[in-house]
Amino acid sequence: MTITVFSPMKAFFTIAGFMAAAVMSLTNCQPTEIVPETLPESGTATITVTSDATRTANNGMSTVWSSGDALNIFCGVPNSTYRNFGKASIEEGAGTGRAVFSFNYEGGSDAVLNWYILYPYNSSSERPSKLIVDLGSQTVTQSGYDSKAHLAGALCPLYGVVLNKTISEATIPVHQLSSVIEFNVNNNSGTSFKVKSVKLDATEEIVGRFNVDILEDTPAFTKTSASKTATVSISNPGTLANGSTAKAYLPVKPYKHNTSSNLSVTVTLDVDGKTVEVPFSLPVSSAKATFVAGRIKPVTLNVTSAMIFGSMNITSMTARCHKATVIGEAAAVGNSVIQYRKSGASSWTSASSTTNGSTVTAELTGLVDNTTYEVRVSAGSVYGTSKTFTTKKEGAQVYNMNFDGWTTKSNIPYCYGSDATAAQQKIWASANSTTHTLGGDVAQGETSTVVSGKALKLTSLKVVKFAAGSLFTGTMGSVNLLTQKATINMGVTFTDRPDALEGYAKYLPQNIDNYDNAHKSLKGQPDTGHVFVLLTDWSGPFAVTPPDTLIDFDGDSNIIGYGRVEFNGTDYSSYKKFTIPIVYRNSRTPKYVVICCASSALGDYFTGGKGSILYLDEFKFIYE
Repeated sequence: MTITVFSPMKAFFTIAGFMAAAVMSLTNCQPTEIVPETLPESGTATITVTSDATRTANNGMSTVWSSGDALNIFCGVPNSTYRNFGKASIEEGAGTGRAVFSFNYEGGSDAVLNWYILYPYNSSSERPSKLIVDLGSQTVTQSGYDSKAHLAGALCPLYGVVLNKTISEATIPVHQLSSVIEFNVNNNSGTSFKVKSVKLDATEEIVGRFNVDILEDTPAFTKTSASKTATVSISNPGTLANGSTAKAYLPVKPYKHNTSSNLSVTVTLDVDGKTVEVPFSLPVSSAKATFVAGRIKPVTLNVTSAMIFGSMNITSMTARCHKATVIGEAAAVGNSVIQYRKSGASSWTSASSTTNGSTVTAELTGLVDNTTYEVRVSAGSVYGTSKTFTTKKEGAQVYNMNFDGWTTKSNIPYCYGSDATAAQQKIWASANSTTHTLGGDVAQGETSTVVSGKALKLTSLKVVKFAAGSLFTGTMGSVNLLTQKATINMGVTFTDRPDALEGYAKYLPQNIDNYDNAHKSLKGQPDTGHVFVLLTDWSGPFAVTPPDTLIDFDGDSNIIGYGRVEFNGTDYSSYKKFTIPIVYRNSRTPKYVVICCASSALGDYFTGGKGSILYLDEFKFIYE
């Protein structure tokens, strides 16, 4: 006696396509009544299981049976008497699509019955209305990215039903009790990674142990020990290149996802050795949310750069003339750097960047003023959206800051060139117009001791009273020879905010031999020279009448920025470059600039060394 059983899926070759045909529609027809006393007492039957004609609905995989496989076989009358023939074991055909099973039976070949088959064999299954079935598992393991081998065997149980057949006539096709979800993990992240697992959170129990009634037109499931969560774990995952797809197959109980809840899936990745969980919440329609037995339904999961690395947005840009501070969101994975380039350039430059928690910062230097740049956060081969900023236009310089222009009138030297405009002639001033007639010039052009072109030479003199060699931006006011006091109008129009004043200095001091009462203790000590710079928003030039009226460097609220350098004869015995950082006290726009140079820093107090000489050359405002 032979029963031929057609099986659409038991074990799988790795062939493209979808799962086996849908569950057949069952009809409860009434067979003849079983009369046990008319049947032979016992016998042995064989079942030939073949998959010659089986294919899934979308073409793909055929059945391969394995050594040790076994089936449950039942027969009987619906809602009446069922006979459990128990276990049918494979005898031959392992490794092929055709296998022979044998079992012990009681009955007769002329009895017209309903026949039921369950794979794999379960000793606890006593009747077809209450089969014990394990569907999938909370964690299943798949080898590689496109293997379906793990779907073979117990993870995807099979059943078969045929009605109103004698044992000699029964040909029993088998169908699948499980549905399979095919997760297509598309790498659109811009970098390579490994897929470690895919987890589904369903709206009902989808894996575990169930009671199954196959007497129904569609098998009915009752949970016994089941879970709403199931995971496909990938063993031996390869490196998935950008633009590639990994497939992960999860067997589940057929179910319809509640469309009021999104399909919740979590993909766990290995990105450069770091584990990253990427959550998906996918809206699903009724059709997309129905997972049918015997079908493989694809679900697409597009992994983007932002899902792994975060948005990596630029959050702040502060641009100067030649530098910028850029702050962005650090990538969640890998080393984050700020990259920049001139707008439209083909290549990017990675700046030295500092990451602190979720923030990455870089100071960009050496930029070109009045130029647009693009910046972005990068982590390896991925990067965030770029943004642009434009550096500020470099600000103005003061006329004749290199001290190359000098003009002599009535033997008195003036710090401007022969082609200077009337306004330019009023930029730099000194006390030469007074001291020249009394004994000498405190400020004059120098042609020998220079850095380039001409230089400024300041000499401290004793003319009636001590006079420091000085040059300043502004104009000389009135001079009272009786009181030996002069008014100096300090400051010329200027509206930019330089970061520093740069120049070169050489200082040849004398010991202090002139002093007022307040500085008597300095007698005999080496003199010092200095240069200071002020940016202010005074309503006009500031009138200084030393020592009575002087600038209040600390308390004047109209001072916007200030910087100063002091020279001694040791450090500046030969020309040396200096830089005076300008420290700004507020963000206001200047109206005036004061640059004041003196060969005796205490000249306002008539204190210094007669004959102290300060050489200055090549002044320049620095705009960072």
